[in-house]
Amino acid sequence: MPSSIKRRKRVWVSFLLAILLLSISSCRGPNPPAAVPEETKDWLKPAPFSVQLERHVVTLENPQSGWPARFFYFPEVKEVMGGNNTGEIVGTLILDETKKKARALYLINPMESKADKITQVEADYEITNAALDSEWVVWVEKSEKEWKIYAKETKEGEAVLLDSGLFTPKTGHDFPSVSLDRGNLVYSYSLEDGKTMTSRVILHNLAKKQSRVLQEIMGFDDYLGAPSISGRYAVWHWGQWRTPSRSRVFLYDLESGKTNQVNALGEAISPKVWGNKIVFVGYDASHQETKNIFFYDIGKNNLKQVTDSKPQDLLEHCALPVLQ
Repeated sequence: MPSSIKRRKRVWVSFLLAILLLSISSCRGPNPPAAVPEETKDWLKPAPFSVQLERHVVTLENPQSGWPARFFYFPEVKEVMGGNNTGEIVGTLILDETKKKARALYLINPMESKADKITQVEADYEITNAALDSEWVVWVEKSEKEWKIYAKETKEGEAVLLDSGLFTPKTGHDFPSVSLDRGNLVYSYSLEDGKTMTSRVILHNLAKKQSRVLQEIMGFDDYLGAPSISGRYAVWHWGQWRTPSRSRVFLYDLESGKTNQVNALGEAISPKVWGNKIVFVGYDASHQETKNIFFYDIGKNNLKQVTDSKPQDLLEHCALPVLQ
């Protein structure tokens, strides 16, 4: 057989073999999807929409201890993040906890022992804090890289993204924190651009969809702490990441539109406001590890110390105070 014919036969055999391999490969179908990690599967499962809570009543034998003689609680409730004047609260449930992260937020009615789901976050996110008034609910969702603030009318409507930002090693992850009253939301956050860090306190009117910056500072050593709002007043503190650490409380009046430093409070952090009353944690700059709780009347300009820890004491009062 001539060599040219042999070459043509080899070419045809190679061609037919290629067609056969291609046909076999196409019969296998597309590659199977990658396996979904079990932890992600847990997050993708829908959280219960409505939960009937189990009320546990506790009666104390010694009412003179200072605690209520009788109270009730719900073992399913993991954390209460906020509440309103109608008795509703917003928080997370233990039954919905995945890897110790809260993936769903619930509106809880204690009188009816019922919890209704408000939202469920995406995988790799968790709900870190929330606030509630008679018409609105606001919450914060976080991942390792970013934060988001959402708002929703409690009776109807869709969740609306209000603000978002990125975390960096220098900003940390302990923000934003939200406070809400009568449709007015306040929150603080820090942003880094590589050259400096900017910390802001924001006031946002949910009904009017209007925002304004109440205070802004720049620098890696300074920050603005979690704000609180009630009625016509909003409060927050300015602090420093250095030793000795200096701090001051600022007060914003929604009626006058003015922001003032409350000098009468001295070194003060973590303020909470209710009406015209402020409760906060105070300390002496020379003994900043010794902290006490103080009470301040805005109208009367009257300051009262509630606790009395001394520098030599091992006990310090540094929990976040709350007024209601």
